Amino acid sequence: MMQWFVLLPIPLLFVTFALLMRAEEHTPRDEARVRIWKPASTALVILVCALSLASPTSHPVYTALILAGLVLCLIGDVLLIPRDDSRRFALGLGAFLVGHLVFIIALST
Repeated sequence: MMQWFVLLPIPLLFVTFALLMRAEEHTPRDEARVRIWKPASTALVILVCALSLASPTSHPVYTALILAGLVLCLIGDVLLIPRDDSRRFALGLGAFLVGHLVFIIALST
């Protein structure tokens, strides 16, 4: 059975996601707010995953791999915020690639 406290960050996640969408859709793009809300949204997803480790039915290896993939995707998110830097774009894309490979490994365990 899932512990109730795992779900506590979810309402805050909806708020940060709405604020992120507002910053992304602003013309011109509000990069200062994107720098705040994009990592905050991903960090809250990571928090939910980390809190799930406290569940008595958790699968620690699976959860650790998912956490590692999410952290790599957070790094990718941060690197992809400025849209005019090709080096950061390549590094962000690489972080997402490795993160998704970790997800594949997690799902195959």
